Amino acid sequence: MNAQKEFMEKLAARKPVVGCGLMNVTYSGVMQVYKSCGMDFVLIDCEHGTLSDVSIEEILRTCRLLDLPTVVRVPGIHQSLIAKPMDMGADGIMVPRVDTVEQLDDIVKYWRFAPRGKKGFGGFAQLRPGETIPDVNDNRVLSIQIESREGAANLEKMLTKYPGELQFVLVGPTDLSVDVGTPGDMYSEVELEVIADIAKTCERHGVSLGMFCTGPDVMQFWADRGINVMWVTAELFLLANEVGRVKTMFDDLK
Repeated sequence: MNAQKEFMEKLAARKPVVGCGLMNVTYSGVMQVYKSCGMDFVLIDCEHGTLSDVSIEEILRTCRLLDLPTVVRVPGIHQSLIAKPMDMGADGIMVPRVDTVEQLDDIVKYWRFAPRGKKGFGGFAQLRPGETIPDVNDNRVLSIQIESREGAANLEKMLTKYPGELQFVLVGPTDLSVDVGTPGDMYSEVELEVIADIAKTCERHGVSLGMFCTGPDVMQFWADRGINVMWVTAELFLLANEVGRVKTMFDDLK
């Protein structure tokens, strides 16, 4: 079984999966570390990161050779932004700030081939070895981020209209904290209530639910609240945390 197939099967069964992000560093050794450490996927952040199309294509090629599934967070809802990652070899996408069924209509149209969508075919790395065009719709991950009360309120309608189309939903906790009126406090009572509603909706529809985790120390907190997809920060933050730990341990030397 290849890692992409295993990743999708875990998502379909709502089993725990974990991945780390990539925002700025193009060095292939980072992907090798993620793979050797057993990550289920790597999240390539094109919303807030600084990676160019050329560097993203190289990263995707490296990950495919490593058999490490990739999910690209696109900057927004536009045909070229959503379609291009697949053309470059992405195994999935994540679309931020999805609030309405109408937005999801466009996302599905841009990401899926007919009859489920209207994506155009193109790109050297679009197909995996042995794949045909009809295979692709069932072999690629589609995920959306819920980052507002509006999105949470409309999630039931989205999942009802598109059963089985989304492999996971992911909460954007910081933007959600701003939307609910507690900026930066991702554990406020009002935010946790919204997240609990999102979790119940995903459970009813059998859809995996993810969370952006600021570090590994918060994973258990979210697992206890129905989260099974853990996206744990990004490469520079992981490095900063480890360097900070080195300095703390040095300062504690007797």
